[in-house]
Amino acid sequence: MTLKRKLVVSTLLAAFLAGAVMQIGVLARDEVTTSTAPASGPTSAAASQPIRAVDAIVKDLQSVSREIVRNLGTMTNLVDETKRAALAPKVSPSMKKMVALLEEIQAATGDDSAEGQKWQILAMLSLLGDADSVKILADSSASKNKVTALNASLASSLAAYWKNAKNEAEQKKVLETFSKLVAANPDSEAVSETLMMMGNLGPASRSIKNSINALLGIPEEGKPFAISGTTLDGKAFNTADYKGKVVLVDFWATWCGPCLAELPELIKFYEKHKAEGFEIVGFPLDQPTEELKKFLSENKKVSWVQIIDVKQTLGNNKFGIHGIPTMYLIDQEGTLVTTEARGKYEELVAKLLAKKAGDKK
Repeated sequence: MTLKRKLVVSTLLAAFLAGAVMQIGVLARDEVTTSTAPASGPTSAAASQPIRAVDAIVKDLQSVSREIVRNLGTMTNLVDETKRAALAPKVSPSMKKMVALLEEIQAATGDDSAEGQKWQILAMLSLLGDADSVKILADSSASKNKVTALNASLASSLAAYWKNAKNEAEQKKVLETFSKLVAANPDSEAVSETLMMMGNLGPASRSIKNSINALLGIPEEGKPFAISGTTLDGKAFNTADYKGKVVLVDFWATWCGPCLAELPELIKFYEKHKAEGFEIVGFPLDQPTEELKKFLSENKKVSWVQIIDVKQTLGNNKFGIHGIPTMYLIDQEGTLVTTEARGKYEELVAKLLAKKAGDKK
């Protein structure tokens, strides 16, 4: 069953903490002075206090976020069993502060993303061996509140999955249990976000990654793949028309900062390899398209085909796109090479161009 998908601010700790702060900054009022309703989670000590000015909470969130990122380093350290024990005393206190602050900002603004990120932090604390967090997740999984029970179950599954980052058999067991949550909650954004976090960090094997992708609706690598639609000038187009060429499909938007930042290098690469049998197909997610048309008229070097399909949005699309920029790579035979070409397309394209179309080596 296809999961309802929305833009996920991030899937790695540093990114989603920064993203949370940015989102909260947008939602922030000048000041909130009334009493708060309790947050839906079980650790709502902050909810019993008068609400502070949102700007003050955001400032604390920024400070604690930097502290966590500084002490944790990269997210790969979290799933490394040999490093977790040393990390726990350094990171756990800051993460507990983050949980309280996320509860506070959720109560102040009603921002659902803060509530979701709180459970993700509790999953990390549980992974680090924090007894309080382990108990919170266990107790909350049995809650009569369906939302709380689901969030706690997702967090427990995420912690178990990360704990077994090198154990394919155990991760399969986690995904078997998780698939029941998917079936019972097909439209849950929390379910899809948790799956994305699993896919981005800690899969023990390609088989595990493929299983996660299947649950998310991401196309299977190594299989025939094509994208069709209408170009900006109203002509029908299909990537299958480029058979015999290497095709990079770029999912992007004019409002996406990282997408625009990467365009200069992409243009250089395209101009260098176009004559060798390399093409780019853009799939902009701009809604509506007026800003896109203006951007392309001002940036003539973005000269490759742009497919427009207003039914496909970042929040709901048939290609498994959960965040941008995202790049898919298709070989000369029309086979999907990878759904993760961003950051490595130069090397991959060069290898494919060095092979003749139809060469199966």
